[in-house]
Amino acid sequence: MEIINPFEEDLDKPVFSTTPVFEVRNRKTKLIASGNYFDIDGRILFVTAGHVFTNHGKNGLFVANNKSEKIYLNESKKYIFASQYAKEPGGDDDQMDIGVIPLFNVNKSTIPQNIININDIYTKPEVDINYQAVMLGFPYGLKIDEHRKIIDCPMFIYNTTFVHKPSPQFTNASSDFNYLIKYKRRDIDHLGNKKTTPKPQGISGGGLWVKNGNKDKWKIIGIPIEYHNNHSQILVTRADQLISGFRSIIADYSTNFDN
Repeated sequence: MEIINPFEEDLDKPVFSTTPVFEVRNRKTKLIASGNYFDIDGRILFVTAGHVFTNHGKNGLFVANNKSEKIYLNESKKYIFASQYAKEPGGDDDQMDIGVIPLFNVNKSTIPQNIININDIYTKPEVDINYQAVMLGFPYGLKIDEHRKIIDCPMFIYNTTFVHKPSPQFTNASSDFNYLIKYKRRDIDHLGNKKTTPKPQGISGGGLWVKNGNKDKWKIIGIPIEYHNNHSQILVTRADQLISGFRSIIADYSTNFDN
């Protein structure tokens, strides 16, 4: 995996937790989103944005394991977290928009990414706006080596800040479920070079991570679900609001589908 603009050497946990999500349509492979693996009470869940399932769920969705083999997501039971007043799950007015697939039968050793556990989730009710915050995802599209049949997606690390005044697109965002962040249209990478920040299409389902000072550890605080490029703002679903839902999914799946 190529990382276009690493900011710091201690970003290993966030960087190696996020994975690209692909779709096969008309025999062509397309990058459509990002996602993360969570270990909740010993059970593996794959988490991305809910609209990934509602918009692409009928096609061949897959992620890759550590042998570049495809793990197809369409064959698995899907769960979507939607806000109470959303007209439809994953729609423009959905403040949560989170999709979850239990992967109970997947061997952890075949997952190339770091698996996020409960201790990696930021659970404090408030966040200091001065915390370091980075968002990770795959906005560049994909490169396919047709000779070696290797699919590669460059990752981009967005240097972000928290904002409290939403753009018109996000006026229905709720502080109970969401964070709003702003990214720079031009940024400086670790070599001191100015980079044009890519439009964050493809970062839905990625990760927003925060850290308080050099001695603190990075923790995932949210899942990006929607962006507004004109205002450089991104709507993020709070990770701490998902933990109880994750456990409900595990209980339901264990009872009804896990034979």
